[in-house]
Amino acid sequence: MSRLIPVLKLNIANRFAGPGMVVTVVVVSGLLTLLVGAVLRLVLDLPAGAVAEGLSHNQVLYWWPGIAMLVFAAQTIATGTPLALALGATRRTVWWGSVLTFVLLALLAAAVLTVLLLLERATGGWFLGLPAFDVGVFSTGPAAAAFLAAFLLYLGAQLLGALFATVYYRGGPVALTLSIIGTVVAGLGALLWLAAAGPDGTVTVQPAGPGAPWSPGAELLAPVCAALVLLTLLGWGLFRRVSVR
Repeated sequence: MSRLIPVLKLNIANRFAGPGMVVTVVVVSGLLTLLVGAVLRLVLDLPAGAVAEGLSHNQVLYWWPGIAMLVFAAQTIATGTPLALALGATRRTVWWGSVLTFVLLALLAAAVLTVLLLLERATGGWFLGLPAFDVGVFSTGPAAAAFLAAFLLYLGAQLLGALFATVYYRGGPVALTLSIIGTVVAGLGALLWLAAAGPDGTVTVQPAGPGAPWSPGAELLAPVCAALVLLTLLGWGLFRRVSVR
């Protein structure tokens, strides 16, 4: 573990590109959602129930932090690897030190989101009845469930970004393009599968109707964790033989 610390320090040396980015993107994503809700409710005078219902399906907290952390992870591998190797680190320590970085940043993002979620619930939607963080999968259970969901989501985004960067190192732009296409196809397949999930998280023949309560279900936890482990090991399998250009 001690050999991974220098890599961790190198990866987060720029606090605004690491921890600062994580905190900022989660907070800003929620604030933008809240701003949209406030305009709809207070300026356009739309019914509070309709606005809250619409915001409850908001996906900004999935995509914006996820994409930002994916890009950060890709840059970490692409720019940090040559420097770390030049300073004497091995490929093993670079990869697993980067994975440690991703885990800690995902924990930070999940903690920030959970704290804001608790504040939102305590204030009744920021005294306006508007959900900015209590949305989607984060609203399906207690705060601990939201923390776990956010951690897995943001960790997965970073591992995927690291894998993309490693594929580019190994195979160039063509391999990267093919890997992105494959990921998009697999992601669409997963979304279609989730769209057919019933209220208990099991897959049904007919998708749940609009606005139907949905929870990822405990049975999805194992496949998601398995996918994250697979991403980590696949990335390491490719990274261990990268040649620095």
